[in-house]
Amino acid sequence: MSESQLKLFNGDEMVVKANDLVRAKANWTRLEHRVVGMMISQLDKEDEAFTPQRIYIKDLMELSGTNYGALYERAEAICSKLLKQEVYIRDEVDGKRRYRGYSPIVMCEYVEGDGCIVAQFNEAMKPFLLQLKKRFTMYRLQNFMQLTSQHSMRMYELLKMRSDLRHLRITVDELRAILSCEHSYSRFSDFKRKVIDKTQEEIAEKTDIIFKYQVERKGQTPTHVRFIIEDENEDQPRVPKTQNTSTGDEGTSDETQNGSSKNKRELEAPKIDIYALVLNELTQEEINKHSEEEIRSLIEQKYEEAKDLEKSEVNRATLVQSRTLSEIRDE
Repeated sequence: MSESQLKLFNGDEMVVKANDLVRAKANWTRLEHRVVGMMISQLDKEDEAFTPQRIYIKDLMELSGTNYGALYERAEAICSKLLKQEVYIRDEVDGKRRYRGYSPIVMCEYVEGDGCIVAQFNEAMKPFLLQLKKRFTMYRLQNFMQLTSQHSMRMYELLKMRSDLRHLRITVDELRAILSCEHSYSRFSDFKRKVIDKTQEEIAEKTDIIFKYQVERKGQTPTHVRFIIEDENEDQPRVPKTQNTSTGDEGTSDETQNGSSKNKRELEAPKIDIYALVLNELTQEEINKHSEEEIRSLIEQKYEEAKDLEKSEVNRATLVQSRTLSEIRDE
């Protein structure tokens, strides 16, 4: 049977993984991310166990739109490296933070002549890939495979995790860890320009989402990055790719940076901002304790109440935030 007849992928496959795995630390190359992404897309999340999977190098090259040239010769080395890769997952159990490391691939081999890699996930990965009922992220394989930077790949996954709520607020330290940038770009201005801005451009060009962002500071120190995410399938205009909403570089004000005024760079859509304000003060663990439907219901209820008050948009949003947070935490 020819290699073309053995083709398994067309790009419409879906990658589905638990949110904890999306937020995990995994310092992999883009090639390793692509192989693992293709493996995940073959899984049925209703399966109860992992079986060996076949990844054809022909598919890998076609889906990524690249020609690796010597990839066939490098396949054995790729298998060896995949077996050594690790992921580190942070979560909370009984109010205590937990940090766990995993070796996700338990078996990997290259079948010479067939032009394919055969690999199998470690059974320890079952809670993050199989039998997923809630708090999982799903995206189209083709969007992921077209990205050419491992930073863009990880950022895309992270934003898809919250694309339904259209908002993500994350600490600078956690964002650096997820993007494997803890020890690079020591100046935040470099991290913002070379990582966040670059991923913003590539994700807008090659995937189904775009994002805007703001940098939150304590004094002069960047502490959090707040993302507003827009999906191309939503019935609303997409923000032009040139509109950036970061709150300025180190020592540079919004009014002067790039010659743009602050009011042109602020986030739009009051409804998005109210969602954001409610979620801003919630930890990931607190969000996980409540379904997205519960959070949405509370926000919409308080928004309707706030609309009747003769106050400014800022005061209305603040009222929604304080009352909704109190009710969520008191449940």
